[in-house]
Amino acid sequence: MADSSISVEHDGLRKAGLNTDLVRDELNTLRTGGTMDLVRLPLAALGLIGMPAAIRHNMGVDNYAERLGHGAESADWLVGNLGKTNGSYLGANDAAIQALVARTARDSRDVHTDYSVIPKKLIAKDYSENWLGHSIPQSDLSDEQRYRLMEIGMGGAAAVGAVRVGAYLAELYGGSTAGRYSEMIKTRLSGARLLSPQILVPIAIFAAIAVRSDFEIDQCVSEWHTLAAWMSGVFGAGDPMKRDELARAWDSPAHDAADLKLRDFVTAGIQLTDRAVAKFDALRKAVYALNKLYKSLLYAATEEILILMGLSIAARFYPGALLIKERFATKIGITFAAWYAVLGVFYGWKMWHDMGNDSAVALPHGVANVDFPRGY
Repeated sequence: MADSSISVEHDGLRKAGLNTDLVRDELNTLRTGGTMDLVRLPLAALGLIGMPAAIRHNMGVDNYAERLGHGAESADWLVGNLGKTNGSYLGANDAAIQALVARTARDSRDVHTDYSVIPKKLIAKDYSENWLGHSIPQSDLSDEQRYRLMEIGMGGAAAVGAVRVGAYLAELYGGSTAGRYSEMIKTRLSGARLLSPQILVPIAIFAAIAVRSDFEIDQCVSEWHTLAAWMSGVFGAGDPMKRDELARAWDSPAHDAADLKLRDFVTAGIQLTDRAVAKFDALRKAVYALNKLYKSLLYAATEEILILMGLSIAARFYPGALLIKERFATKIGITFAAWYAVLGVFYGWKMWHDMGNDSAVALPHGVANVDFPRGY
C-alpha cells in the first residue's frame, strides 16, 4: 500500500523531479562497475605500520558498496510505494523539499563530476585551489608536478600546452612520496653494503617496512575524489558550505509521508557523497603521515651512512677505526628499528583512527543522519 501518491504533471517532473531510474542505475554502476575495486587499498600499500589502517579502510569500502546497494533498492522502493509517474520521476508537494529534490540529476546529461563537494579546507595551501577543474599552462608547472601528472596518465593535454587538473586531486595535496623515499633508502643501503656486511641487517629490516608504490596510494585517493564528485553530480550535494536547500528541507513543517521519504532519500545520497569525501580526506592524512615518516627515515639513513663512509675512509689509515666502523654499521640496523618503532606506532595509530571517519564536513543544523528509505 503506497504511503502517498505524488501527482505532478509529467513535464514539470522531468524538469524538477527525482529520476529514480537514473539514480538506481548510477548507484548500481558505481557498486558493480569496478569503482569499488579501484578505491580498495592493497594490504601493504601503506607499509607495515599502515596495514591495520588499510584493513579498516577496505572494511569501509565494503560498507560503502553496501550503502550504494541500499540506495539502488530504495530508488525502486520509492517508485513502488510513492506512486509511479511517467518515466519514474517523483516530485514533492512541499516547496522546501521539492527544492532539494530539484538539485538531483534529471537525466544522464545532467550527471557530471561536481568538484565543489571537496571542501576548500582540504586542499593544501601549497597549491592553488583555482587549479581544481581548470586548465593550467604547462609553463606554470614545476618539473616535479609535470612528472606526477604524466605518471598517472594526465599529461595527454601536453600537446596543446596545458594540463587539465580536476579528476586527480592528489596533485593538489602533493601526492605520496613515501614510495620514492623508500627507493632512495634502499639505494643508499645497497651502496653502504659495500662498506660493511653488517648493513645486511638494516637492509632486511627495511625490506619489510618499505612502501612499495606511490601510485597505488595516489590512484586510490584519485578514485575516491572522482567518486565523491560523481555522487555530488547525481544528488546535487555541491559545496558543503552552501546547502541551504538541505537545511530548509529539514526545517520545513511538512507532514506528508511521501515528501519525508523523498527528503530522506536525497539527504542519504548527500551524506553518502560526504562519506566519499571523508575517505579521500583520511587517505590524504595517511599520505601526509607516511611522507613525514619515510622522509625522517631517509634523513636518518643518509646521516648514518655518511658517518659510516667517514669511518671506512679512516679505517684505511687507522686500523683501530675498523672495529668502530663495524660496530657503527650494526648500530644503523638498531637505529632503523628504533625510529620505525617510535614513529611507526604514532603514525600507525593516527592512520587507523582517521580511517574510521565517515564525514569530513559537519551536517547543517537540524539535519539528521539517515539511510536510504526502504520500508524496513
